[in-house]
Amino acid sequence: MVVFGCEEEPEPEEIDCSNDDDNFAIVEETGSTLPSSIVIKDIPAGTFTMGGTTIQNDAPTISVTLSAFKMSEKEITNHEYIVFLNASNADGWITVSEEQIDDPCGSYMEKMVIGSGNSPNAGEYFLQLGETGGCTSSGEEENINNKSWISFNTASDTFELLDATKANWPVNWVKWYGAYAFARYYGVSLPTEAQWEYAARGGQQLEYPT
Repeated sequence: MVVFGCEEEPEPEEIDCSNDDDNFAIVEETGSTLPSSIVIKDIPAGTFTMGGTTIQNDAPTISVTLSAFKMSEKEITNHEYIVFLNASNADGWITVSEEQIDDPCGSYMEKMVIGSGNSPNAGEYFLQLGETGGCTSSGEEENINNKSWISFNTASDTFELLDATKANWPVNWVKWYGAYAFARYYGVSLPTEAQWEYAARGGQQLEYPT
């Protein structure tokens, strides 16, 4: 599970976005307006050891002290992200692009939500939609559940769930700009790497925080 982090507005390359199967959470700021379904929790100030020694990319470990902050109790869900997409679509901030992809599993149409020409993130990728196929990097056919559960209905010009039972599942296949645009829309920010790791550890120095 990946939760993106950016307190300011860093370049996306500063964040590991190599895995497309990405979820995210948000950090509340003064004056933000969030849907009632997004529950915010207080995270107390504290000091913890950030990083680890079992994975090379986690080293070296450092002691980090954080001020108190507020963070969403859970990752943003499919339903919550669809509400954002439909509002952004109505405002003319996003569009859907299609591209034919050829790989060892055959040809398929890849559909992406991107920032429209008049949006703050024009041309940037937000989200890969669910009507896709294709292979994994090893050439195996994708697992049927390893996809976005959001689709676009061209007739009604709205974003919808492919499966109503997945409404409260964490939204996935979100790109960095898709997470950033969601946070910006509601006047909040994305957690820094330190905030995410500190909150995930829950006051414990676990080797694998969740």
